[in-house]
Amino acid sequence: MYARLRPVFISALYLIIRQSDGLSLPKQRLFSRHNLGVVPIDGGERRPISSATENVTRTTFQSYVAVVAIVVAMVVPNPSYALVSTNDALATTIFNHEYSDPLHPLCKRKIAVNEDGMTFHYSGTGVKSLPGDDASVLRGCTPKEIQEFGSRQSAFDGEILSGNKITAGDGIHEGIWEPANSKTGNLGYEDKDGIRWNDGNKWVVNDKPGTEKTAG
Repeated sequence: MYARLRPVFISALYLIIRQSDGLSLPKQRLFSRHNLGVVPIDGGERRPISSATENVTRTTFQSYVAVVAIVVAMVVPNPSYALVSTNDALATTIFNHEYSDPLHPLCKRKIAVNEDGMTFHYSGTGVKSLPGDDASVLRGCTPKEIQEFGSRQSAFDGEILSGNKITAGDGIHEGIWEPANSKTGNLGYEDKDGIRWNDGNKWVVNDKPGTEKTAG
């Protein structure tokens, strides 16, 4: 985005400098050459040639500053833009995992961050619910539970937010990346890397293929 706005920024800088006569060196030089001895100014006052020379010197300095500012604006990358890119790369690294969900043992949880570094796709497994089940009913994906209830696939898309936050936009899957040993408390799994969701549950990183285990 900064790259697209850079020409606008440079043009605005140029206009600001022009407004302050920072690039009027040729006119000032011509003026000083054609007015020798004294230089008239507003109100009839006559200024010595040394004052005109000082004006030219000042204008020369302003011109050099203007040229340097424009060159810097053209060649130096925007630090904040670089920071955004770094954050995107970090988000891709920290969220791109398979996880263990302690509330649903052995159920698969996988987040794949898209190439834009700003969105992700979730895929996972679970078991089917029974009529009358509510959110308080928690089941895992053990062979016995799969045989009794049947298995199901689930998926949704979401966004990576600033501050290493993650959201599906549904008011339920709202979480934040919680590195190991970065928090104290008794919610559980503070010693593991993972995503801490708003309900207090934490998905724990588990990237070893074929070794799905209960978190912890």
